[in-house]
Amino acid sequence: MAAIIKTDQLWLDQTTSSAVGAPALIFGADSLSGLYRIGTNNIGLAINGTKLLDLSSATFAVTGAGTFSTTLGVTGKVGIGYAVQSTIQLFVSAAGTDLIFDFGGTGGDVMYSGAANAGITAGENAAASILFLRKNTATSRSINAAGTINASGADYAEYEPNDGLLISKGSIVGFKANGALTLTFAEATRFGVKSTNPSYVGGDSWGGEEAVGARPTKTEDQTDEEFAVILASFETALEAARVGVDRIAYSGKVPCNIVGATPGDYIIAADDSGVIGGVIVTTPTFEQYKNAVGRVNKILPDGRAELAVIIH
Repeated sequence: MAAIIKTDQLWLDQTTSSAVGAPALIFGADSLSGLYRIGTNNIGLAINGTKLLDLSSATFAVTGAGTFSTTLGVTGKVGIGYAVQSTIQLFVSAAGTDLIFDFGGTGGDVMYSGAANAGITAGENAAASILFLRKNTATSRSINAAGTINASGADYAEYEPNDGLLISKGSIVGFKANGALTLTFAEATRFGVKSTNPSYVGGDSWGGEEAVGARPTKTEDQTDEEFAVILASFETALEAARVGVDRIAYSGKVPCNIVGATPGDYIIAADDSGVIGGVIVTTPTFEQYKNAVGRVNKILPDGRAELAVIIH
């Protein structure tokens, strides 16, 4: 092998691969550290006889730990603890009870993988969300929190089937004997109020895998156009399921579409020419109280009553 200096290149006249323990381009007496040829269009950086970098036209591999003192941008997919996945932008795998994420600092650990005998299972709703969490197979838990969980909403609500009705937020609704919502007084066995701004919502199974199937992911043999059609079909089915349910308040505070009340009054579900309405009662009888949907907490700026929810 010879080194030839051209006007704009340093050319190592080497056609065969060199070894990591004997790099072709070294610096002084440090014979174990330098650049070496792994193969065609493939070079390596050796440090003390060990490969640190493996560079080719398609890949960039680092052996050992790395530290970045500035930003790191990645335009392709990333695999951590496992190979890159074709349909997942960032795939993180951890064995046993190893941490998946730990954001550092002096606080506790943020997220654990499931133990070998307690994996994770699907079940979350497929509707758009910032964060999806699956549940532990053994305990059915998704979140363990030592402190409070804070939300900006004001009531706890649950999804209930609406039988195709269009129901406004704050409306008094009834429940049929089969549990479906109704706006017809004679069909109702009990009453509630449709939530406006809930903090927590239960019964969120209408968009789960058992109801609408798993959200599709693009496969390697699908074009973007083909996958767009599949995804659009899924979103249509998901939206059809969503419009079939409404969130009904079960506790907390909720606006109610009744005006003219005074704080402390009770709002009682009543028959208004066949449909469900509400009347204001200061001192209800027991029979009236059984149909109460809440007690007025305050009057909102638009004149409607804010209720402390009562549901029987």
